[in-house]
Formats: sequence, C-alpha cells, structure tokens
Amino acid sequence: MVVPIFLMKQKAVISSHHLHHIGHNKKLMSLAAIALMAATFLFAARDTMGWAFVEQVGVRVGYDGETLGFLFSLQALVGLIGPLAVAVIGKRLGVGAPVIVGILLTGASSLFYVMGESSKMMYTIGVMMIAATYFYTLAYFTSLAAFLDSEGRLAAACGAFLTLGIAVGPAMSGVLIAWGGYTASAMGIAVAVGLTLVAVMIPLSHAKERHMAVTSSTPASGVNVNAS
Repeated sequence: MVVPIFLMKQKAVISSHHLHHIGHNKKLMSLAAIALMAATFLFAARDTMGWAFVEQVGVRVGYDGETLGFLFSLQALVGLIGPLAVAVIGKRLGVGAPVIVGILLTGASSLFYVMGESSKMMYTIGVMMIAATYFYTLAYFTSLAAFLDSEGRLAAACGAFLTLGIAVGPAMSGVLIAWGGYTASAMGIAVAVGLTLVAVMIPLSHAKERHMAVTSSTPASGVNVNAS
C-alpha cells in the first residue's frame, strides 16, 4: 500500500480566507479533546476485552486449532472492507452518523463472539465482522481528531489512548470472566460501548458547531462533519 500513498495529495489546500474564519484549534486539554481521548480508550478496551479470549470461545463452540487459524486469517482479509467503505463513503454522510454506527457495529461484533459459545454461527459472524467494523470506525475517530486539531496533537494523543485501551482491555475482561464468566464479560463490553457513545457525543457536538461556523462564513469550504 506504500505506492498509492504517494499518489495522494501530501498536504491540504486551504485558502487564507478559510483559515481566517476557522479560528484556533481546540486546546489539547479541552472538554472535547478529553472526551475524544476517553472514547478512543473505551473503544480499544472494548475491542480487546473480547478478542483476548476469542480463541478460547472458538474451542468451546467446536472449532479446532487449524480451522480457527484459517478463520482468523480470513477475517483479517475481510477487514479490508472497513477502510474501503470509508474511502467510498468519505465525507458524504459527515462523521457523526458513521462513527455512531461504527461503535454500535463493533460492539455487536464483540458481543457476538463472546456470547457465541453456544452458537457457532453467531461466533463466526462476530469474528468475521470485527476487523472490518474496527478499522471502519477507527478511520472516523482519526478524522474527527484531525478536524478538531489540524496540528495533529489530538490524533497523536488519541493514538496513545488507543494503545492504552488495547493493553488494559484483556485485564478488565479477565477479571469479569473470573467473576461471572463470559456473560459478565459481555456485560462489561456493553457498558464500554454505551460509555463510548456518551463520550464521543461531546467532540461530535463541538465539531458540528465548528462546521456550522465555517460553512456560514465560507459556504464552499467543502468540509462536512455534520453530527446528524
């Protein structure tokens, strides 16, 4: 994928008039930025809360090691659908609706393969969906961070919180599983999804306000982060 990257525009073309009306970037410690970092952490933690134990659940539903290896490889390939979907949809639907749909779909995928120990079909669907929905949603998270802070500080900070969530998620799920089995882990995932939605609403609201301010002064700016 390195070759096509060089075919993309390497920097944004923004008129001085546009810059004048956009105003300053959000502060890194603003409410919107902190909420987006929290949403990123919860999003990543929810992902690894289930994925850390996906092989164990697969054995429980009747898959052998070789079949699971094939299934995991195939889901990684299917995962390319996520970024491709973002490339096709782009900014047509804004950021709000796609990111909310993505959070719900990733949550559903995690619940499917965690609660799928009694249903091989549910487990398989969940595993096949997770990579595509994860990278689809992550692309919009990154887009939202970049819009709120075009200097890249917020996107970098969110990357750190993404890594933190990936590291913490398995421990959180392990404690829940030890306490109440996979049902307790599924409940934890559902709570994480709900908290992610609550947290992401704040930066989405700020982005919508900023978008309206920009478009009211520069109607042809072409930026669309409508939260609806």
